[in-house]
Amino acid sequence: MKYAHHNETNGKLLGWYDSEIHETIPTPNIEVNETDWQIAINKNYNYVDASTSTLSFKDFSTFEQLQARKLNELEVSYNTANQKDIAYMDAVFQADNKSQDTIAKVLSVGVVPDDFYWNDKANNKVSMVYTDLQGLAVEILSRNQISFDKLQTLKAQVNSATTQAELDAIAW
Repeated sequence: MKYAHHNETNGKLLGWYDSEIHETIPTPNIEVNETDWQIAINKNYNYVDASTSTLSFKDFSTFEQLQARKLNELEVSYNTANQKDIAYMDAVFQADNKSQDTIAKVLSVGVVPDDFYWNDKANNKVSMVYTDLQGLAVEILSRNQISFDKLQTLKAQVNSATTQAELDAIAW
């Protein structure tokens, strides 16, 4: 028979023991049949509810770890939103990779030359006058600023949260 040894205080699974292999089975533990043991192994169960003799998965992360995970999730969402702007520029300009890099550099420094050239996908030299590119640059930079401001607001909410429920309510 299999046994799940667990922490009596928090239910954390500490190890598996088999009466056919181990002479001593540490306590506290619950007896587990072969089928439930196999399910627990396959699903990476790490929690024992001793009152019901059931196994499951439980997140034992500290609140600080949950906050860090949420902050990382928000950063990923922010970066994804900005990548969509790059994809938008690509769709508008149908530019090759070299031109995309040039456009990104122009937008990052906020300076657009009076006349801007790039090669389209057919390698034709195409010109975009300053005002058209400037309008797109202003639009992209404005959206990026809105995304950045949103990120800062959400980060502040994460840092001031005191419960997991508050963290769970924060979403991009």
